[in-house]
Amino acid sequence: MNEQPINSSETPYIGHPENPQKGFDDSISDELFIPEPDIIPIENKLLVVAEFSITLLPESLREWVQDSHERIGCPIDYLAIGAMVSLATVIGRKVGIYPKAYDDWQVIPNLWGCMIGRPSAMKSPAMGEAIKPLERLVMRAKECYKDALREAKAQEIINNELIEQAKKSLKDATAKGSNKAGQSIEECARNYQELTENIEGKPTEKRYIVNDSTIEKLGELLNENPNGLLMLRDELTGWIKTIDREDRASDRAFYLEAFNGSGGFTVDRIGRGTFYIESLTVSILGGIQPSKLAPYVQGAISMSGNDDGFMQRLQLAVYPDIPSIRGIDRYPNKEARNKAFQVFETLDDMPSKRYIDDFDIERITCLRFTSEAQALFNQWMEQMDNYIRHEQMHPALESHLIKYKSLIPSIALIHELADNPEAETVSKESLLCAIAWGNYLRLHAMRIYDFSMKSGDTESAQLLIDRRDKLPPNFKIKDIKDKGWTGLSETAYIKKVLSMLVDHGYLIEQLEQTSGRPNISYRWNKNLKNG
Repeated sequence: MNEQPINSSETPYIGHPENPQKGFDDSISDELFIPEPDIIPIENKLLVVAEFSITLLPESLREWVQDSHERIGCPIDYLAIGAMVSLATVIGRKVGIYPKAYDDWQVIPNLWGCMIGRPSAMKSPAMGEAIKPLERLVMRAKECYKDALREAKAQEIINNELIEQAKKSLKDATAKGSNKAGQSIEECARNYQELTENIEGKPTEKRYIVNDSTIEKLGELLNENPNGLLMLRDELTGWIKTIDREDRASDRAFYLEAFNGSGGFTVDRIGRGTFYIESLTVSILGGIQPSKLAPYVQGAISMSGNDDGFMQRLQLAVYPDIPSIRGIDRYPNKEARNKAFQVFETLDDMPSKRYIDDFDIERITCLRFTSEAQALFNQWMEQMDNYIRHEQMHPALESHLIKYKSLIPSIALIHELADNPEAETVSKESLLCAIAWGNYLRLHAMRIYDFSMKSGDTESAQLLIDRRDKLPPNFKIKDIKDKGWTGLSETAYIKKVLSMLVDHGYLIEQLEQTSGRPNISYRWNKNLKNG
């Protein structure tokens, strides 16, 4: 009788438990009859975030931001945080807030914003639109500076003539005992001294934005602009890499101090001596790609040397979904833009509020909440404490959310002053808006931290896939450790990555029973060889 072909319908399924594999080579039967698992591509899925509501912004800015969003087609989230950081820059140290009813804990509304998205997410156009109010203030300051220079030049000519006359008068008095007007040598000397001491130096240009600066130069600019400055970077990666260098550790400390916005900073340098910065207030705004940010977040998560609170200071960090709408080609809403720009000019013209404390030290005047708002803030604080304490979250994310205790009062103050620059208290309505901001930003923070944690695992898994030919056909964890590949040195972490590859069908886990613990080895899915 002729043998039937293996693929005949009459041939029993080889490999079924009830049909022993007799007469067949194991390797052939495995390849022909034991199907490999399907390979599920590894994706770093993003956690869900809430859509941004235009009602989170001060009423005076809403139409401008909404119009810009529709015309540019960028995520409205980018425009919103850009507008809020710009407002914080203008307010600076002019006024702060006491979050508690009686305590003197003060918060300066200084904000760090970060637009996270891929290169096609339109971060740069959104940033450019959001800082237009600041750019208008910059142009206004340049014109004022030009006028001040002209006046200073004219005054310099007058001062030089007066000094020359005083010098001549002193010379006459020295020779004759008194000048022609009968003034003694002492009187002439005092006149000359007063003239030379009271001469004002050249005027300084009011600044709002810096893009690249050493901390020494930035310190000089801050002394000339004690209300604070905005560090603006289209791509934050370069700036973060700079301050992350070992030889720039003092720069990193400088910016960590600058986040609080309420203190000063002393720089000691050999050759340059001691330089004191009286007002250290620096806001930050920039964009970054998620893959570029992930390593820095991972540094904070892993509690390594980068776990110094830097990432947690990026409180207005948003990683939104990209909208499906395209920009609308139409004229900007000039009325809405001018209304928004007027808010910035009004706040820029608002004088700094100061008072002298019991120790004769000048302090920043701070507003307090209304009684209704204070009760609400106390309730929110208690709920936030309970949430952080009872939710099992990573310490890095916990540290991030703890800073909301200063973020929420800051946003409430900004919201209040934007719509009511002469406010003497912060209303419940502004606080409700700030709390809504907190809920919105919390979801973005969770997305950012979750993505960054998974990103490392995904990259390590891809590294193993790319280098699979460098491993034995049946390999163990030790084989990977022996390679010394970056990020794959710890047994527990290697197990985690291998488990991911097994779950997605890239690897097949093989158990070999022994008298003791079973030996575990891995082999690659044979379908992977075919791409």
